[in-house]
Amino acid sequence: MINNKTISIISLIKNEHLYLDEWLTHYINLGVDKIFIIEDINSDSHKEICDKYDKVTLIKLDDFVDLSQYPNNINRQDI
Repeated sequence: MINNKTISIISLIKNEHLYLDEWLTHYINLGVDKIFIIEDINSDSHKEICDKYDKVTLIKLDDFVDLSQYPNNINRQDI
């Protein structure tokens, strides 16, 4: 019998350059089909690492958070 289930992971990260490559390799080797990485607004880019993997999609948190909707006294560190 063929198993047609998909295993996906969604994770929010911030400045994980030292560990991200190993983490992605680990879960891909376990058989995860798709990994969605949401990058924190204040994070440095992880694009170079994520681009090495076909199963990884990098999403900027800025795509979900409209900073103009927050009061002027809230800055990027507060979100």
